Amino acid sequence: MKVGLLGWVVLSCVAGLLVSACGGSDDEIPDSGYGKLQPVPAMSCEALCVRQGDCGEHICNEDTNSMKYTGLGTVITSLCKSACTESQISAQVDAATWACLFQSSCRAVLAHDACHIQASYQCQ
Repeated sequence: MKVGLLGWVVLSCVAGLLVSACGGSDDEIPDSGYGKLQPVPAMSCEALCVRQGDCGEHICNEDTNSMKYTGLGTVITSLCKSACTESQISAQVDAATWACLFQSSCRAVLAHDACHIQASYQCQ
């Protein structure tokens, strides 16, 4: 695995642009388990970007204890798709890391870097 996985593709970039609209990321927020044990799809930008969008939106809603960021996932997904290439994914992620991205909860991946891809997010 190469560290970074495109910064969990665009999420670090998108997090700075869009997820910053949320509250604050907080490692002390309990992990609800959202997104855990999802079927592992074939490696693709589509799968990664949809996962990012879903996780980003859900974590912002969890962090703010609201639903006001519902719809943010669509924007994250779209931005991710515009920056992602299949060759980037195949060059930067191995099968175990890919599985981890879908088998771990969204909070474990983004807040606790469970898949060791230097993932992080910050809602502001």
